[in-house]
Amino acid sequence: MNVKAKWQQFKQLFDWTPIAVSGPCEVHHLYGKDNPVLVGYRVAVNYKHHGDKEYFFAHDEEKIGIVPRAKAYKRALVFYAKMQKQMKQH
Repeated sequence: MNVKAKWQQFKQLFDWTPIAVSGPCEVHHLYGKDNPVLVGYRVAVNYKHHGDKEYFFAHDEEKIGIVPRAKAYKRALVFYAKMQKQMKQH
């Protein structure tokens, strides 16, 4: 490989350009025989050189109460908007 090709390959390691993003989806977990419990929200991002990556925004409203559902959902929406903005810039 020549130097230019190696340089391009090196630059791709740090290029996290998003090409697709899905909006926040609810994530439920089944505990025993109970009904599914909402545990947080997931945002999936597809990057140009690094493939798919999922980000999880958890809440603990039923346990400690530090991160309520609304706050976790808002964080997921803010992250989604940030990724949308980055996609439009490129």
